[in-house]
Amino acid sequence: MNVVRACAVAVALVLAGCASAPDVIPFRGASPSRLAILPVASSSESLGPMAEFVESSLHTVMRDHGYGAVPAGVVARVDGARAAPTPELLTELVRVFQVDSVLISELRAVSGAAVAGPQEIALRWTFLDPADGRVLWTEQEVAVPGQVIARHLGSPGSRFEADPFFQDEPQVGRGGQTWVTEVRARSPEELAELLLRGLLVRLPEGPGARSR
Repeated sequence: MNVVRACAVAVALVLAGCASAPDVIPFRGASPSRLAILPVASSSESLGPMAEFVESSLHTVMRDHGYGAVPAGVVARVDGARAAPTPELLTELVRVFQVDSVLISELRAVSGAAVAGPQEIALRWTFLDPADGRVLWTEQEVAVPGQVIARHLGSPGSRFEADPFFQDEPQVGRGGQTWVTEVRARSPEELAELLLRGLLVRLPEGPGARSR
């Protein structure tokens, strides 16, 4: 992912954090400070482009959220990193990278979704304690191609509103402007951004964010 695209993703995620959003879900225990990001697992080859985008974004996303993070491309050099995590792998990640958590990202098509409509896609994050394999935090976000990800407001005072959590808001913007254009997730990258934003607003900030 090029620098311009990475910056755009980071800005979108920051804006999402300012929006009306679901409650933050606390960790089951102490909040980790340094993560090893495992390569993204996907349930089918068709999700490959989306999985690549998620994987290339995770290091920036986690760093900006206050966590020290070892990128998936670096973690992948450890034997077994692309398979389901084993106790041996977790021990090796601690030894090599001095991490206190491992992030697993799983991307899949939602089973049982209506065949007549667009296929729902789910992204799940799971944070493991590498000392004992205990789940510290896990949450899933679901999105569908064509879902609204932003709206443009009409004049006067037009502005771009990047907010994935406005489905229940009235169709009127600040200052009485009406919503005139909806931006929808069409590409794999746009859908992946929507999934990342939905999960990030529920993830507690890391110690780096609190110290800034």
